[in-house]
Amino acid sequence: MSDQFSFNLIDEMWIPCIRTNDGQTVILSLRQTLAESHTLYDIAGDTPLQTAALYRLLIAILLRVYRPAADDFAVWQEMWRSLTWDMDRINAYLDEWRHRFDLFATERRFYQSDSDDSRAVRKSAISLKYGTGFRHNPLFDHDNDARGLALSAHEAARDLLTVQAFGFGGDRGMLTDAPWSKGVVFFVQGDTLKETLFLNLLPYPDETGGDRLPDWEIDHPSWEMDDPFMERKGQPLGYLDLLTWQNHKVMLFPEKRNDQLVVSEVKFGGGLRIAKALMDPMKLNLRNEKFENGFRPLSFEESKSLWANSYALFARMRMGRETTSWPPLAFNWLHQLVEQQVIKPHLAYRCKAMGLSKNKGKVEYLREERFPFSLRYLVDEALRNLLRDALQEAEKASGFLSKSLCMTSMYLLQASADNYKWEDLRINVQNDGIHRDEIPNSVKEEIIGRWEKGQLKKPGWIIHTEADIYFWSALDVPFQEFIVRLADQDGDQVVNWWRERVRAAAKGAFDKAKEYAHESDRAHRAVVEGRGYLRYQLEQMLGKEVKV
Repeated sequence: MSDQFSFNLIDEMWIPCIRTNDGQTVILSLRQTLAESHTLYDIAGDTPLQTAALYRLLIAILLRVYRPAADDFAVWQEMWRSLTWDMDRINAYLDEWRHRFDLFATERRFYQSDSDDSRAVRKSAISLKYGTGFRHNPLFDHDNDARGLALSAHEAARDLLTVQAFGFGGDRGMLTDAPWSKGVVFFVQGDTLKETLFLNLLPYPDETGGDRLPDWEIDHPSWEMDDPFMERKGQPLGYLDLLTWQNHKVMLFPEKRNDQLVVSEVKFGGGLRIAKALMDPMKLNLRNEKFENGFRPLSFEESKSLWANSYALFARMRMGRETTSWPPLAFNWLHQLVEQQVIKPHLAYRCKAMGLSKNKGKVEYLREERFPFSLRYLVDEALRNLLRDALQEAEKASGFLSKSLCMTSMYLLQASADNYKWEDLRINVQNDGIHRDEIPNSVKEEIIGRWEKGQLKKPGWIIHTEADIYFWSALDVPFQEFIVRLADQDGDQVVNWWRERVRAAAKGAFDKAKEYAHESDRAHRAVVEGRGYLRYQLEQMLGKEVKV
């Protein structure tokens, strides 16, 4: 019988952490993780999703214990400057609710509930393994339903948290998407785990951010609720409710194997349904009128890193029709902590982004990205504008690269490229006596644009070169240096340094792509046309090339 088993998350070892002093990974209990967070560098989940889900739980506990108000900066300062958390308060809370943190309790299991839906059946724990509720089946993973899979209790606990944060909808309409299954979640990473947790706390209850997520007096974490699945029409009662939201009813079935407590079967049923219009406080939302609330959460792109949108993270949230983005609220709140001199603006931390990319209910990849930033970006609008302009130039350079490859492709694949569709624009090069070099740039741009639109809709030569991936990856390391130097050195000089890296990345990506054109007179002509276009556009935007 399952009632003979117990695995209480407060005192059992299940959270993998990295120690600051020696970099070793240790497995700690929930209580130990909070008590020793000042000596830990970070959490080391099996996947980025798992690490994010563990942050989510720890933040919920700290908010419930401290309840730091938006206007009580003395409390925030004490929390920041204290070496450790107030473990007397935390231990008292954990002891009070200890009975709700047992993974296999007889009455009320942690983050679990049985489902009476006829579609909910017991199946292999493989579906729990990757934290999405469905088979991920990546390359070289040979686990399958026939072979089975037994997760240790500590593995099952971490995967359970991950499913409730990132689980997919589906299974004949029984399940719905968890809050973090779409978009990227952002965290500010400090030098220790304690700093990281503090830097991602929000005022609670948040009377200043009610437009994003109101906090009602009855808001509690799920383990305190009599019925965590009570109907609330997709709207969380507050931030604590959202942080412990459960889209899935999950039931783990433990057993003993070789004196070890394991989980080999799991049961999934439909739980809560989160409102589609809700904007998660940990996501960067960009204006998009196609979405119900007028915004869409930023998602990973396979070809480029998230730092290309980093300036939007640091912009202070402004309400009104002119709003184009909603940064994660942790960045917005840090702005105020810096202004109130709780935290010094010269400090530099890291932005940490985690999430997944999925297609038709299947995981394409999991990803974690990090880049450094100075807190100055939160309070210095002129500095943010420099960063914004520099990154927008990189975006434009990427567009020029794409169009240069379109021109190359046009001359490579079309025998009559000189006259390609120009008759549609009522310009006939031969009959009107216009030399090709005299054709207005606006006409050339329209021709290239038409070709580009057709080419990028289907796999072809341009896609095959993967030039866009090469371009953005070539800028990954320079950006890590650029964003740090821009905050500390002469802005014009650093921007000029960055521009030359952008130019070099675009030219390098083109040179890499041209290798796919092979050798022929037509290919040589195509490369000359494409390179000339790219050089011209880069010089128009960046000026003449400077040797560095």
